[in-house]
Amino acid sequence: MNVIGITGKPGSGKDVLAEWLCEHREMENLSFGDRVREYAEKRGIEPSRDNLQDAADQLISEKGPDFLADQMARRIQEEHKTHVVISGVRTPDDAQTLRRYFHEAFILVAVQTDSAQERFRRIRQRDEARDTQSYEQFIWTDQKEEQLFHVRETEKMADVTIPNNDSLLKFKFLIRDRVLPLMEAPAS
Repeated sequence: MNVIGITGKPGSGKDVLAEWLCEHREMENLSFGDRVREYAEKRGIEPSRDNLQDAADQLISEKGPDFLADQMARRIQEEHKTHVVISGVRTPDDAQTLRRYFHEAFILVAVQTDSAQERFRRIRQRDEARDTQSYEQFIWTDQKEEQLFHVRETEKMADVTIPNNDSLLKFKFLIRDRVLPLMEAPAS
């Protein structure tokens, strides 16, 4: 069994990593963000980045800090999934809950991009409704997300950190070289 959790800031490359693992290792991609978007949609909340952050905060307040991770882990177990990548592991509680469920089978990968301007350029390229339109708004929501979710603390819990500051090709080589050996290592 492999359960790969991916953490990182918006635009760092989490989705690229998840897509690569799904394509090259036939893993199923689950996303914390999808769960939050479903929650927001049921309540008629527009899916902007700010609204989704508020919805996630509301969900955590209502259901507890490990609710999403607990629901995700239960789904994986109930559906007998054995090769899963979970994108958007934001909080330390998320990471701890997944590790509690899956022990050595859980590998937390942090994706880091040094430049906020580069991360903003990437989210502008993907052009999704949830993303901010100005660099100033991006920085503001980035800071808000850090305050709400403590992504830096979650990144510190990672089993491996992959820098994503160069070309897409180099990032994919780093995925191959740093993540795959952890997946293939025998559980201790």
